[in-house]
Amino acid sequence: MIARPPPVVEGIVRLLLPPTSREHVSGDLSERYCSLERYLMDSLGVLPFVIASQVRRTTNWPAMALAALTLFGILNSGAKSWLVAAIPTLVAMTALILRDAYRAPQPTPPTNWSGRQAAGAVAVVALMVLLCQAVTWFLAPLWLLPRASLIIGLPSFCVIFFFLRLQIRPGVEWPPRLVRAMSATELLTEVRGFETLWRRAIRIELVAALVLLAVSLPILLAPAPLLVRGADALLVAGTLFVVWFLRRYGRIAPLPEGLGFDQSLSWYRRHLTQHSRLTSTVLWWYALPLALGPITLGLGMALQAPDPWPALCRVVASQAICMALVVWVNNRAHAKSQRRISQLTKLKEGS
Repeated sequence: MIARPPPVVEGIVRLLLPPTSREHVSGDLSERYCSLERYLMDSLGVLPFVIASQVRRTTNWPAMALAALTLFGILNSGAKSWLVAAIPTLVAMTALILRDAYRAPQPTPPTNWSGRQAAGAVAVVALMVLLCQAVTWFLAPLWLLPRASLIIGLPSFCVIFFFLRLQIRPGVEWPPRLVRAMSATELLTEVRGFETLWRRAIRIELVAALVLLAVSLPILLAPAPLLVRGADALLVAGTLFVVWFLRRYGRIAPLPEGLGFDQSLSWYRRHLTQHSRLTSTVLWWYALPLALGPITLGLGMALQAPDPWPALCRVVASQAICMALVVWVNNRAHAKSQRRISQLTKLKEGS
């Protein structure tokens, strides 16, 4: 008879393995079974590497870093120490990374990423932050976050993060690694999915711009200090420029009905090239226009401080990191579009 590990132990090991690796890794461990102690040692030795490999494939690191930096900045406002905000941020982002690693694989290309999946990620982050606060209240009440950070800051981040997750879908392998023939139906499905994702991304940016304008315009018209009004005016101007740019260069016409395979392929490549051009220049038409207002406000407030140099360094460093992360996120999208364009040049029609 072939020796096998106890069913309960084998079930626990299978539960700890990510779904994409569960069958073949647990099968290999069971085949090597000779004793319970050896099986546990093999499992503990393999498990960290399997999880790390899955995390590497399912985590969009620049998007995760951008989310973590935003959450930390919101929670850190008014906190007594940066560690007060850093601990819940680290716990929340770690839980989110593991959640993505243990999710079932997403389709390729990502055409059915829904708001429910994005809301699930938001719920994980909010729950982990609140759980950290519950533990902190019990163990070290002096390390609690300010009430405003939880009542105003955390819900604000949840809204921002929801739209970020709608824009950037983790754990999706696209484009496919291998170039293969596609039928006309498969090509049409991919093109329609591409159209849907593009239009949704533009709508999200336009809605975010309208919200930003709704918040900024009252400040611009109110009797505020000159520095605040000047920075707000730059923010409004940058937002309006982004809206104009997206309306002018970001719109996409639907694929006409009745086109043949080669014509549809040509249309798809042309619009992928347009998408690639937008993502490669995002620093100039998106990041810089939106950053001019916050940079002006931060530099002005830093210069008014008794010792301006540390504050100036923090403002410059934080804005540079944010813009670098935005560019990094879009450079990944640009590289994927370029890779798919290269693949489509060799694509043949199949049955």
